Amino acid sequence: MTHTPEPWEMTCGYVHEVDGCHDLSVFITAGRFIAEVAYNDPEQEANARLIHVAPKLLTMLKEAAAELDAIMDQKGHTAQTRAIRDRAYALIAKVKGEQ
Repeated sequence: MTHTPEPWEMTCGYVHEVDGCHDLSVFITAGRFIAEVAYNDPEQEANARLIHVAPKLLTMLKEAAAELDAIMDQKGHTAQTRAIRDRAYALIAKVKGEQ
């Protein structure tokens, strides 16, 4: 399984009017539609920001796991370091749809 490569853009969309209330939407795109969330709700705003940076988070997680591998190869490791590295690889696998 693959995901849409970055950069993902977050742009304000149109205003919906429901029962006289205005609701601003935010669109996440990367050459195609990825997600739409309401932007007038703090939780939805936080979700939009998380969706927006998801590809960068995955890239950083891969880099951190690889760096832990290198450190472990050079200096050995503790059970805690190994557990953190293993959780990172498990999360990467989950994102890829392998778990």
